[in-house]
Amino acid sequence: MSKNETGTLSDLLGALDKVRAEIAETEEEIDLVEHAFLPREEAEANIREWVQSQASRAVPNVFAFMSPSARPVGRNNPLRATGRTENPYSADVGITDIDLAPMLCAIAPKAVTAWLEAQLPEDTEAGPPTRERPGILAKLRQRLRELEHSEEALCDRLYSDHGHEPARRPEARVEVILGLEDPA
Repeated sequence: MSKNETGTLSDLLGALDKVRAEIAETEEEIDLVEHAFLPREEAEANIREWVQSQASRAVPNVFAFMSPSARPVGRNNPLRATGRTENPYSADVGITDIDLAPMLCAIAPKAVTAWLEAQLPEDTEAGPPTRERPGILAKLRQRLRELEHSEEALCDRLYSDHGHEPARRPEARVEVILGLEDPA
């Protein structure tokens, strides 16, 4: 239906419903791309990077081996994992979860990496690679803008041609309704 021809009320309402359905589909596609799982290769690369960063945080207490009077027991245990709460006023002062990740990643990086990679589910549907997502999202958002402007044009035509003012979608952007945004 061209902009210059006047459609019947039912034609325009049908066109509006169609555009709104396309808007909902496009919004869903945007959400899927933004929140889709990474491809397995990227997830495995993230695991390897994390294991390396954790291993670099491990600082064993080797001074017990260097001092003539110290022994590697108790507080001088080189593999002792200690922790304390951030809040000194907490009822659990001195007790916290102990993060063994740095130590485990330093001692057995290949085993930790292999174990974490084995935990990745095989049957998840991954989205596009991270490097492709910005381009895909830009195209989808442009399509969404075009659809929103088409929706508003149909709303305007419904009012001007038939005196019918359709309810706006709750998430309709004010910039589009007021004509403050260029459709391109």
